[in-house]
Amino acid sequence: MIGPLSGVGRSEGLRGWWEKLAQEGSPQVSQRIVRHAEFSTTLKHYTQLELEVLGACTSSKQPAAPEPPRLVEASCGQCNFDLPGDGCDLAVRIDGKAYFVDGTSIDEHGDAHAADGMCNAIRKARVEGDVSEGRFQATFFELLHD
Repeated sequence: MIGPLSGVGRSEGLRGWWEKLAQEGSPQVSQRIVRHAEFSTTLKHYTQLELEVLGACTSSKQPAAPEPPRLVEASCGQCNFDLPGDGCDLAVRIDGKAYFVDGTSIDEHGDAHAADGMCNAIRKARVEGDVSEGRFQATFFELLHD
């Protein structure tokens, strides 16, 4: 036999009620729990209550609008941004701080050692992505022509 609800709040009590109902596996059990004479009354009240709870949970979680691409400085991290390491790796400078880039490489943007290459010039780039664990995770990278 399923006992009375012991949840603190309305949604917690409803969650417990639905869990108990699922464990029993019979809608008629829920009718007996709440002591409704008609099964349609149980459906009418608790279906509406479930919809209200679901609506409250989903309406406040709007997906975040994607951030527009930002303009950054791009260059060789070791040659121009004083980042540690051997070789030449693509980096961006965002708000005065340099980060190595994941998601694209220095070689994908022309000859790094040309006169206007990444090892000899600091270029502008339009990027999308986030900084994670000290590195810029690029989802979009466009090197701009001066």
